[in-house]
Amino acid sequence: MSFKLANVDGKSVLVSGDYYYDLATISDSKVSSDPSAVIYSLDAIAKLYAKLDQFEPSGSFKNIKLGAPITGSRNCFAVGLNYRNHAEESGMEIPPFPMIFTKHTSCITGPFENIEMRSDIVDYEAELVLVIGKEGKDISKENAWSYLAGLTVGQDISDRAVQFHATPPQFNLGKSFDTFGPIGPILVSPDELDDKNALDLECSVNGELRQQDNTSDLIFDIPYIISYISEFITLSPGDLIFTGTPAGIGATQGKLLKDGDPVFLCFCGMTNFHKFKLGFDRTFWLKEINDRSQIKTYETAVQSQKAALSVLGPGVKAEDVHAAYAEAIQSAGYPYPTFRCGRATGFSMLEEPQLVAGNKTILKPGMVFAVDGSANEENFRAQVGDSFIITENGYDQITNFSKNVEDLII
Repeated sequence: MSFKLANVDGKSVLVSGDYYYDLATISDSKVSSDPSAVIYSLDAIAKLYAKLDQFEPSGSFKNIKLGAPITGSRNCFAVGLNYRNHAEESGMEIPPFPMIFTKHTSCITGPFENIEMRSDIVDYEAELVLVIGKEGKDISKENAWSYLAGLTVGQDISDRAVQFHATPPQFNLGKSFDTFGPIGPILVSPDELDDKNALDLECSVNGELRQQDNTSDLIFDIPYIISYISEFITLSPGDLIFTGTPAGIGATQGKLLKDGDPVFLCFCGMTNFHKFKLGFDRTFWLKEINDRSQIKTYETAVQSQKAALSVLGPGVKAEDVHAAYAEAIQSAGYPYPTFRCGRATGFSMLEEPQLVAGNKTILKPGMVFAVDGSANEENFRAQVGDSFIITENGYDQITNFSKNVEDLII
């Protein structure tokens, strides 16, 4: 069962490349486009997804706002201390069993909505989020994957003051403020992923990479978590499970979130196209942009990607793409970028050739690249990135989302 689901303007849609397909439209209203009901029609959705080429797209992903891919969940579970490096940075021992807590489902919101912070010690926690697809009790680890509708990404936003003001600490309220559970934008079925047990997860704030890990490093893996929770509670369609956050949270670094902070998310490994792993990067700001000079840096990042794309195509050397990218950055007054502006992707997130100075590989039709634009200033890095496939006459864009600043304030 294979599909990719999103929520466009409150309606469930299927996703393919740059385009989306309204479920009610392509099914002649036989399948609801209500994001709270779509979880009950997964078989029909998979059949529609398999023949999307027979339908006209309902629209493209340019200049639209995406909501949470699933709404109306009955339960929202979360796992604490599920990466060894996070347990170590927290000064806690590796737990012998999963540390399960709950988030109120009223905290769930879309990936681009404002986060309503009530104190100055609010923290981020990037996590892989599971969505249950069918009811289950006492589920075996061997059968656990079959109970999943899909996977998405989320932030377990946490008010540390509320979380730790009681003795002993309690997690529920401090992690359940309204808007403290942004998820999405895409729900990806397990069959869409080449290696569902090894997904990259990254989170950046103010251009600084804060969290980076792979789900292969989970202490309790996905089948174990599903099986364990189902020993105690019957899992229902639409239930959410936040699987834990890796090291790098703000509380251990003295770097908590503030209104206006830009947060960069890389949806690495979750963005698959016909079984290819793709890159898709954006820089976001929380609620507002405190430092307006960051807009110039961000716009330079966008222009540097455009410059790279003006060269990208068959017969071009990899280093020439980087040269165009670097020229756009330097002409705007920023230092020469020694790092690559892109890399080939496929069975992994990082393959050869890389788009970097000195790489003389000739680009050929069929190659797939994640092409980035970036710019750095002191204490801030702006980055955008999308994936492209080289064609006989140029390239086709595979991933896309608005780069307009106003669409990136969440």
